Amino acid sequence: MRLTQAQVRTALSKINVETAKNITAASIADPSVITSVAHGFATGDLVMIYNVGGMTELIGIGSVIKISVDTFSYGIEGTGTYTSGGKAARVAASMTPQDLWNLRNTLDRINEVLTTSIYSQLWSAGTV
Repeated sequence: MRLTQAQVRTALSKINVETAKNITAASIADPSVITSVAHGFATGDLVMIYNVGGMTELIGIGSVIKISVDTFSYGIEGTGTYTSGGKAARVAASMTPQDLWNLRNTLDRINEVLTTSIYSQLWSAGTV
């Protein structure tokens, strides 16, 4: 399903997140275990992860499974190699399931466009 600009704007306008916590590590596992010192998340919290270096498959929104005060998972398999950075922020509960679906779809589309664009540029430059 292709999203319209209005749907994208609506989904993005409903993002209400708390202050982001720094991610310091992520494991290659199914599901990936994410380290974020004193994250404060509880099992069942919705968390948005972004700006992760290396493991871009972790970028998105998911439901937290708290492992410890410093580690959690949110059901995404980590297949790449974590290189650096990343933020994790609790998403406000005011978002409806449809809002979350639209947001996740929006993030997937943005990632798809960026990946295609970067690959096209590398192909044009003869590096792939």
